[in-house]
Amino acid sequence: MNSVIVFAFLFLSVTTPGTCSRKSDSKHVPVLERDEQRNEKGFSHRYVTGDGIKLSETGKFKEAPDGTDSILVKEGSYSYTSPEGKSFHLAYVADENGFRPIAGHEPPPEEQ
Repeated sequence: MNSVIVFAFLFLSVTTPGTCSRKSDSKHVPVLERDEQRNEKGFSHRYVTGDGIKLSETGKFKEAPDGTDSILVKEGSYSYTSPEGKSFHLAYVADENGFRPIAGHEPPPEEQ
């Protein structure tokens, strides 16, 4: 449940206009690519927006260790470029062990 809440917050913070510090002329940002698939085994979705944001996530059910329930295991990532031109990428796994993000960004260019 916590991973769903965290993912929803991250997804909304990345895709909701006006919530990030980017300078904007309040124009609509189009979704350039969108792919969603769902079935009884899980789901996958992928989005790419006109301002370069990319989001991808998959979810699959696996049997709980005690065999009494199923656990939703999610893996995904999103990336964007900051107003300063830095590329950021966050990958994550969410399962019975919680939400585990792996954050990163491109290192600054070497001084010459």
